[in-house]
Amino acid sequence: MGTVGPVQMTVFVEVPFADLRFLEDSTAGVYAAHLSVLALVKDAQGRTAFRFERDVPLKGPIKKLETRKTGSYFFARNVSLPPGDYVVECLVEDRLAQKSSGTRSRAKVERALPGFHMSDVFFVRKYDGNKDRMDSDSVLTYDGNALSPILEPKIREKDEARLDVFFVLYPDIYGDNPKLGLEVFRDGQAVGKGDLPFTDRLLAVEQRSEQKHQFPYLTSLNVRQFSAGGYEARITGRQGFGNFASSIQFRVEGLPTEAKVERPLLARPSGQGSEEADGPEPEPVPEVLPVKVEATGGGPDPVERERIIEDVRAFALNYTQRLPNFRCRQLTRRLVGPSKKGEPEKEADLIVEELTYENGRESYKTLEFNGQRSDRDREEWSGVRSRGEFGTLLRAVFKPETQATFAWEGWTVLNGERHHVFRFSIAQDKSFFVFNHNGRQEVASVQGRVMIEELNSSVTRLQLEGTIANRKFPIQSPTLALDYGAIRVGEFDFTLPVASVLQLKQGRRLVRNEVTFRDYRKFSSDTKVTFEP
Repeated sequence: MGTVGPVQMTVFVEVPFADLRFLEDSTAGVYAAHLSVLALVKDAQGRTAFRFERDVPLKGPIKKLETRKTGSYFFARNVSLPPGDYVVECLVEDRLAQKSSGTRSRAKVERALPGFHMSDVFFVRKYDGNKDRMDSDSVLTYDGNALSPILEPKIREKDEARLDVFFVLYPDIYGDNPKLGLEVFRDGQAVGKGDLPFTDRLLAVEQRSEQKHQFPYLTSLNVRQFSAGGYEARITGRQGFGNFASSIQFRVEGLPTEAKVERPLLARPSGQGSEEADGPEPEPVPEVLPVKVEATGGGPDPVERERIIEDVRAFALNYTQRLPNFRCRQLTRRLVGPSKKGEPEKEADLIVEELTYENGRESYKTLEFNGQRSDRDREEWSGVRSRGEFGTLLRAVFKPETQATFAWEGWTVLNGERHHVFRFSIAQDKSFFVFNHNGRQEVASVQGRVMIEELNSSVTRLQLEGTIANRKFPIQSPTLALDYGAIRVGEFDFTLPVASVLQLKQGRRLVRNEVTFRDYRKFSSDTKVTFEP
């Protein structure tokens, strides 16, 4: 747990996978584990100021299990709180082993004052999507690299004798450069000390005009010559009349000799290059539409890239044949964006439908419209609506007739797992991205992305960006994002849509449909169903 800015707390939880029970299915070639997390933040009066629960099923190929066991599950949530003292409680349960473990710690949120501020200090390592899983709305990043906090750092004799130290500066951008230092204490006595540089480039005129004042900072502490015992690393900062200090504990287990602080290897704020920096890992991204792609750090060779696309193509072309007949609830939230700059986005409609997928066809029955029971046919609705998420879209992207061209773009992280990102393009005369408006129809050419999980080559997200050549057509700049997940229907898991976002310009308005799919259930053709909201 720590703070990453004024009046803001970030709750961090780490669960080492080595501590979980894993089941192995040698027939299917997969492993499984299951954990749940409960995090509470309570104020000085014992009242709950923040509560979060997460159920985390894990599944993957057995050949990747040993690598997975060397990683951790990371949970992180930003919490905005008034100044005061707090208690953070966390309970983690291993569902398969039926065991649980809890922690309790104290935290303090300081009052935000104008001027220089610093976050808490964290020991970190680079996030590794092959072994780690991150569930976070507050990702620690540096130079485009996602970082994992090390909550209980212990250095042993044969471990790499270096700890990376991360914090965030909030300087007064109109003041002098902050003066930063790193000190190491043992039993209250200083055993090492060093200065940390802060460059003028960060306070450039263009950044002053944009009011940017948050600067991630990463440096390294050499612990090779520390004797065994407990230590405190303290970062100090001073700018003008503002003085801050933040400390973190670590422990050395081994037989090194004397203490020493190394000049920082990466002691520079984010955005500056370094010959010593490793290739970046991807940054987890929890949003439906935005995604950050890191193209450096290595990727599959051309032969492997082609194999990945062909594996997904084979899956996509047979996708609908694999799906059972099912029903689910489709919740559509319609938003109308600003017609004038500065106006807030407004919710236009909230629609609940029963979606039936039977023998490869989709049908819809309206249950609620803006909180009122309704059986109004969706074709009678005004406004934007979509269909085809179940099978049609995925198949259309990959079928040979579409002639989509694919190119590997880089890596990203979704749902805590590393994904290949492939860009693709589809010409207008081969496109399936069709728009109808008042009896008129236009077909958009497509530039898109497909995110493919590295471990099992499953599609997790599709993104389409359409271009309509007819500039007089009322609909322009359409984009669509569709997220998939492993959903249990009956006795088996299937890759099914979990959320989608359709956004476009309609005249001078920005229209956005946010759709979620839930309550999947299997049915047979002779099943009798009563529709009730």
